[in-house]
Amino acid sequence: MIWIPNLQKPWGRKGPALLLLSRFSQAPDPSGALVTGPARSLLAYVTAPGPPSPHALRILARLTCNPACLKAFVRSYGAALLAWLVLGVTSDDWPTLRARPPSLRSQHWELGEMLLQNLTVQAESPFGVGTLTHLLLSGSPEDRVACALTLPFICRKPSLWRRLLLDQGDLQLLLSALTRPAPHPLFLFFAADSLSCLQGLVSPTVSPALPPATPLDPDPPSHCHYEPLLGLDPIPAPDLHFLLDSGLRLPAQRAASSTASPFFRALLAGSFAEAQMDLVPLRGLSPSAAWPILHHLHGCRGCGATLRPIPPPGQPLLGSEAEEALEAAGRFLLPGLEEELEEAVGRIHLGSQGGPESVGEVFRLGRPWLAAHCARWTLGPGQCPRKRALALVGLVEAAGEEAGPLTEALLAVVMGVEEGSKGPSLDS
Repeated sequence: MIWIPNLQKPWGRKGPALLLLSRFSQAPDPSGALVTGPARSLLAYVTAPGPPSPHALRILARLTCNPACLKAFVRSYGAALLAWLVLGVTSDDWPTLRARPPSLRSQHWELGEMLLQNLTVQAESPFGVGTLTHLLLSGSPEDRVACALTLPFICRKPSLWRRLLLDQGDLQLLLSALTRPAPHPLFLFFAADSLSCLQGLVSPTVSPALPPATPLDPDPPSHCHYEPLLGLDPIPAPDLHFLLDSGLRLPAQRAASSTASPFFRALLAGSFAEAQMDLVPLRGLSPSAAWPILHHLHGCRGCGATLRPIPPPGQPLLGSEAEEALEAAGRFLLPGLEEELEEAVGRIHLGSQGGPESVGEVFRLGRPWLAAHCARWTLGPGQCPRKRALALVGLVEAAGEEAGPLTEALLAVVMGVEEGSKGPSLDS
């Protein structure tokens, strides 16, 4: 006589399907039939509102504990899906965030940790190391990218992930894949989490030389040296005026201005005609862009003048007066002012008022320090996984076909390279 289990209790209405999947999962190699598609369905099932089915959990546990399924989990980005549960999100949370009670997020975290730990045990076994090495060395380009993305989630031994991911150059392969056609609809979401996880493995402590994830609160404005020249009876009186294209005349002190940079020293104290003029034209400057320059020429540092040309978050930076001021600071050989303006841009657009949509706008300015700031904001610890993914999407869109600056910035942040050092190269 054949025993037939009760499919309604305790299996419930989904009993026949779960029973069939359970039977398949007990096969020696169920990877081809269960991991690629049904495993994602099981994850969606167990993370739905309400208590998860213990039978579905057992099937997932059985699959993640089977060495024969490791390769299929890696190739199908299954480990990245499990990492979402650890982060407290599911595939339904992208791109629109869904509100979930803390108890449910905690439940998902425990489930994701358990299943990822099962995969970690398989990946760090001799069989798993051989499987991953074969994928990285002999797999198709798509398989190599999937393996490089998955390794930070399932390899916790430093010697192992360094040898498999860093020494063989597969991190560069993953970074280069960001700006190519996505091999998976959720590839950028997975990649953002993977790079953030790897950054935590490589450099658990953030280097102070790199820009922080969230800019510090601004210091109180320092004393302004230029404002007294704008009064009705300035002391000392200005002996020079700069003429803008708009016709606005801005008062200045020749002695202070000529010592601010080699450009103004040659212009105002050299052999040029402007050295004898009381009204010196400054071409290509709007009043808002000229404002921080005049303050800087007269010794102002941190007086708040650099904030004036910067638009609020949500408005484009390309073509703005902020970009104009940065270009002028470089043209007039004022590196200190460039740094102040970049810090102001980062504070306003990557601070508490900014969001992931601001990251791409800041990156479009093409400033190396700000590019590093954008990468740090995106991959920084504690960042919301949805915002991290949206920021990476914005960075990829901003980079366009010029992928080099983006990959270099992300690589430097992941590797914990200090600002100003040569850093790793994608060509090495």
